[in-house]
Amino acid sequence: MLPVILILGGVALLASSCTGTKEEPEAPKAEEKEKLQPASPYSKEAQKAWDGWKKRFIIDLPEGSIVIDKQNIRAPEEGMGYGMYLSTRFDDEDTFNRLESGLDNYFTKQNGLFYWCLTMSGQVHPRTNNVLHPHTSSADADIYLAAAFKNAADLSNASRWKPGKGEERLRKAQGIVNSIWENDVFKGGRLIIKPSDGPWPLWGDGHVVYNPSYFTPHFLREFSEIDKNKGHDWQKVIDDGYDLHFTILSNTTALYPSGQNPIPDWVLVKVENYMFKVKSYNHIVRDNEFDAIRVPVEIGKDAIFNNEIKAIGFLGGLLSLAGVSSEAEAKIHGEATTLSRSCYGIAVEAIGDPMNILPGFKGAITSSFQEDYFGFSPEDANDYYGQSTILLTITR
Repeated sequence: MLPVILILGGVALLASSCTGTKEEPEAPKAEEKEKLQPASPYSKEAQKAWDGWKKRFIIDLPEGSIVIDKQNIRAPEEGMGYGMYLSTRFDDEDTFNRLESGLDNYFTKQNGLFYWCLTMSGQVHPRTNNVLHPHTSSADADIYLAAAFKNAADLSNASRWKPGKGEERLRKAQGIVNSIWENDVFKGGRLIIKPSDGPWPLWGDGHVVYNPSYFTPHFLREFSEIDKNKGHDWQKVIDDGYDLHFTILSNTTALYPSGQNPIPDWVLVKVENYMFKVKSYNHIVRDNEFDAIRVPVEIGKDAIFNNEIKAIGFLGGLLSLAGVSSEAEAKIHGEATTLSRSCYGIAVEAIGDPMNILPGFKGAITSSFQEDYFGFSPEDANDYYGQSTILLTITR
């Protein structure tokens, strides 16, 4: 069994060798703080995977390049966020430039955010049963795009990319951050990330639709550094987000009684007397666990990068409820895949690996990169979402 988690006042404490308040790390020096290079032990294999990802999922249109979801025959905003962010992690300026042109010319809306879904020819996707809100943005993609432009600005300012573009790309990052605050942040007593800038997440009874995997505290901390409007309290978004996640974790049986991952893809949230109330949202849950598999990645990076004790406690509870004590037990939809292993591996690394199981995760992922589809069967080779998530887990 993994460590027992005590949840006290919304803060989880690990009852193990991880127990106790960690000392606050010294503020890193500027040169130490730079996180522009992939710090992955799999970087050689990952570079091959990145080259394969580009070949499979990026197409060129007359006014720029876009990322496509071949399985669903569409071009989602998330793909642009993943592609542009990964371009900065792999130091791939040419790919970033091509995708930036595609984003500017095909996806950008008047409010500073982006269309969620286009056709593979670059038109806004028509509304269908599988594409309900093509004209609204997707908040997780908005966040990744802002982070991508910030990284690109840092690379330009460090003269690793073309000089002179740093200020322009920082302004783009700041503009997206401001638009996220204005359009994607719910401000009803508590601050949480809505899944979209559209009206559909807001229910008339006071409930808000919420996707736990859209909470990316490691990026939100960076937003607080570059946001020119100091009235935007990103730290409160982080604090409230953690409170909400602990509430979801403590209600997991009622929210999602089946499946291994104790975090549901979607929930309904209501604020009453400053407390979060949550209930299941089954209306749009079609593929339980698949979105939620990103939760240990996004929370894990906050623990790894920022030594966040709330993240460590949350992940300890997540792993305990999921019953993951070896890489073979890291499953999604009942199967241990490269995707599930890589996502749970981040959580194991983040809590300090008290069971010494991280080598198994790393070995499984490393060996899978030797395969043509790095862990996927040939029929899943076009799964841009799964392959994107794997790359995000191994690039720091």
